[in-house]
Amino acid sequence: MIVRETDQHFICIEQNHHAHVAKQIISQWKSYFLAEDPLAEDVLYAVEQHDVGWHFFDKQPIWNDNKNHPYTFIDLPVLLKTVLYTNGVDIVERRNPYAAALCSAHYTKFLQKYEIKEVQQYIEKEELRRKNILQAYPEVDEATFAKHLALVQLADNISLYICLHEAGENLLKHRYFKNGIYIPDVLDKNKVKFISAHWTNENTLQLGNIERVQSFSVYLQERFVSKKLINEDGILASYEQTSPTTKKIQFNIL
Repeated sequence: MIVRETDQHFICIEQNHHAHVAKQIISQWKSYFLAEDPLAEDVLYAVEQHDVGWHFFDKQPIWNDNKNHPYTFIDLPVLLKTVLYTNGVDIVERRNPYAAALCSAHYTKFLQKYEIKEVQQYIEKEELRRKNILQAYPEVDEATFAKHLALVQLADNISLYICLHEAGENLLKHRYFKNGIYIPDVLDKNKVKFISAHWTNENTLQLGNIERVQSFSVYLQERFVSKKLINEDGILASYEQTSPTTKKIQFNIL
């Protein structure tokens, strides 16, 4: 779950939805980043499905009693994450093995810092999974895989930016985005390091330092879950009683 907080509400975005939005976003740059790439659709599928392991989990959010808010993708206990990540890659592998290898690498990057035995076992298992999958793709060298993985990461970053910020608010930046939206090194031909992002109004985000494409729009689904209702009925009932709202966001590229 991706969560923002106001005085009266927790604004909740399901991660699988965020991933589908990420695909819509990065697809605008398909002809630039993936021109004549025979695995282009596999990469886009990895972007779209990279959070599928959270799909059912996010339907019933869990309360973090230590921080007094719903657990998010940031603070969910790490061993639970390994279960969700494994489930997600299992699902993707049955449909598209190359996309699964990208999702696997995307997840393990998040967990490298943990020295917990179970996490290290998870990382080793995923390394073996990727090795076995990639044996069927001898045309994919290390540089190609790194570029494809970077596109998954970039798409994730841009989509997360719109999920973690109030539309129209430019002063309060999430700690992930203090300097802008990070561009993985293998995609950063101009060595700018960050895409600049600026809301011009409550519906329009302007991006700079990235290849120019035509303006486009995405639709983001959010649930404004009342804190008052949570206090009365609990997080699960409150979430299920709250219908999602849809917000249109237009991207303009400098």
